[in-house]
Amino acid sequence: MAMNPGNLVDSRALRTNTPSMMIILQRFLLQPFKSVLRLADPTMRTSTNAAADLVELATNPALDQGGFYSLLSKTESAPDSYNEEVQEKIWTQTMNWAGITEQNIGLGALLQ
Repeated sequence: MAMNPGNLVDSRALRTNTPSMMIILQRFLLQPFKSVLRLADPTMRTSTNAAADLVELATNPALDQGGFYSLLSKTESAPDSYNEEVQEKIWTQTMNWAGITEQNIGLGALLQ
């Protein structure tokens, strides 16, 4: 199961290891005007709301269907997400960035 949590106006990604302009944008535009901005983008919300939906998806047997969810609605993910060649490239690059090799993890069989 995968979930699009929405556009998180209070995301730590907008405050940590981020250019100063993004921090200012988050603090003085996104946070104070999130109610108005939500009219243009219904997925704009807080991480608290996203966390509540994630718990709902994880614990509600009626939603235990697997697949991709945008907020609490089951939907199709991007077409590229079904492309196994793209998946393999992303997986390989992610392992490179993280420094994961068969030699430094106990799950070497998963890398084959």
